[in-house]
Amino acid sequence: VTRWNEKLLYNGYGMFFYIRNINSNEAWSASYEPMRKKPEEYKVVFSSDKAEYCRTDGNIDTRMEIVISPEDNVEIRTISLTNHSSHFRIIEVTSYFEVVLSPIGADMAHPAFNNLFVKTEFVPDKNILLANKRPKQSKQKPLWLFHTVFVEGETVGALQYETDRSRFIGRG
Repeated sequence: VTRWNEKLLYNGYGMFFYIRNINSNEAWSASYEPMRKKPEEYKVVFSSDKAEYCRTDGNIDTRMEIVISPEDNVEIRTISLTNHSSHFRIIEVTSYFEVVLSPIGADMAHPAFNNLFVKTEFVPDKNILLANKRPKQSKQKPLWLFHTVFVEGETVGALQYETDRSRFIGRG
């Protein structure tokens, strides 16, 4: 589904969440990777039904829980942020992943070629980012991925998205 390379300890591939305190301009990721910013506290728990990442940065606790549905091909990530200070904070959360929708071998052999077949579209009334991969052969079914967000609480501004990797993270 997303770009991955199991041979590298750190490769910047997978799904990540970048978190930024707008008030202080401090930034970190929900897990240690990809920003590698050392938190004041950090705990990771893997169990049979979920993975949980907990960290404390200043007065803000970040908790990310990842579960895979046993019935459907769906991954759900829940991010909870807790502000322990007495000051109001504006927090920006940005998700990042590279859509592949092909077997790892095919992507590793020709990643740029593989990217040519991936198309993205934002559905504003549903806050859903859709990605699909055009089949290389007419007999193949198209593959689809969706990414959405649900915010419990107040939001500041509209949901924004960027599907061009070079505009978000740069080339490389």
